[in-house]
Amino acid sequence: MSKPKSRPEAWLAALALTIICLISLGNVVVRYTTNASFAFTEEFSVFLLVVLTFAGAAVAARQHDHIRIIVLEENLPHKLKRPLYLLQWRLAYYYSA
Repeated sequence: MSKPKSRPEAWLAALALTIICLISLGNVVVRYTTNASFAFTEEFSVFLLVVLTFAGAAVAARQHDHIRIIVLEENLPHKLKRPLYLLQWRLAYYYSA
């Protein structure tokens, strides 16, 4: 049985993305109707993007996923995949230490 994906970090990421979309939409509507925009939207959106990034990283870590170049992995011949995985593992170990 697989674990449920409704963890707090997944909800936090979805909430952050929803708020970013609503803020951006509201800012666009106000800008086109009044020729002025909200001052706080850019800073708040950047903060929420950081929250979204960390929440997404937490989701990936919980599911034991890794950030990789999947296109390269899928298109390599089978005998070259193992050296690529070893290189990724080694670089991840090197940069995390």
